[in-house]
Amino acid sequence: MKLKFTALAMPLALSLMLSLALVSSAQSNDAKPTAQKALSNPSLTISDKINVNTAPMHQLVKLKGIGKAKATAIIDYRSEHGKFESIEALAKVPGIGQRLIEQNRALISL
Repeated sequence: MKLKFTALAMPLALSLMLSLALVSSAQSNDAKPTAQKALSNPSLTISDKINVNTAPMHQLVKLKGIGKAKATAIIDYRSEHGKFESIEALAKVPGIGQRLIEQNRALISL
């Protein structure tokens, strides 16, 4: 009899553990900062987008993969060539590639 109870209880216990894991995962996803959610789900809106046509260095370095050198390159490029007409135009900046643009697309505005 004990063997039957264990055999029946095991699937129930596994089901309960899976349910708890899913709830825990959903709660931790809700705790992500807004910018991180936007990077994982570009359809989300962000109120604090960074305008690459006007942002100073301290704002540009908040973008993923942008350090002081790349922020300086963005500022220098827009000083020489004027405002970016599109987000894709950032690829003209030395050191900025399409992958970097895609990683930050949800955080960039013009």
